[in-house]
Amino acid sequence: MKSYQITCIETNIGNKDHEGSNDPITHVGGPWGPNGELIVKTVAEVLDLMKNGDQFYTVDISGKRTDVAPVHLKADNHIRTEADNSLENNLRSLPRVAQHRFDLQILGKST
Repeated sequence: MKSYQITCIETNIGNKDHEGSNDPITHVGGPWGPNGELIVKTVAEVLDLMKNGDQFYTVDISGKRTDVAPVHLKADNHIRTEADNSLENNLRSLPRVAQHRFDLQILGKST
């Protein structure tokens, strides 16, 4: 069983400002490569990994970890963070994949 930190998301519509948006999250990414480079997976891939026992989580600015859970509805399968005391949407507060790649390049980190 592996544990993956989610550090960025992508939505279906691709709106610049996804905070508070109801657009479905289609992809998530994190430092999952062999050398910590950014790897992006579809939500379907994440759900498959979760079925096999792998865990996903976010970390807020204070360092608090919040686990991500699968949600299976009739017409839609998606992910969300477990209930916590934060008023923010933990996943939607993360940067978009493209912005995160750019930020890592500016910092001189591998993408």
